[in-house]
Amino acid sequence: MFPAKIEGIIVSSAKNEFLVGYKLLFVHPVDSSGQLIGKKNFIALKLIDAGIGDKVIVVQKGEVV
Repeated sequence: MFPAKIEGIIVSSAKNEFLVGYKLLFVHPVDSSGQLIGKKNFIALKLIDAGIGDKVIVVQKGEVV
């Protein structure tokens, strides 16, 4: 689990059948002051109402019980 900032929305003409109805986002990890960490973006599944520029918590597969 890590804090991140939403950098953009991924537009896709075809998705896996399990992802239909969900949006995909580019997120970038941030530190406690909101500064970007590193050079690596991640792809996240949008489950809540958040948009570009918002800070979110990203939970990776297997981290939450």
